[in-house]
Amino acid sequence: MKCEKCGSDRVIEGRLQGNYATVFVEKGTENKLFPKAFPVKGKACLACGAIFDLKISSTKRNKVGDEE
Repeated sequence: MKCEKCGSDRVIEGRLQGNYATVFVEKGTENKLFPKAFPVKGKACLACGAIFDLKISSTKRNKVGDEE
């Protein structure tokens, strides 16, 4: 896999993470007790620092696409 910005092959996969989890929250649910939230996965380049190919993924409560 190559970096979309610089072409380096020093690319790693992972997820965005903060102290309490960094998630994508669906608009309109952000102020609810249980917002509709999804973890964010992506790739990062160790050569130039670019973050790309960000995607949300399913949780036990919230499904994305055909993921099981």
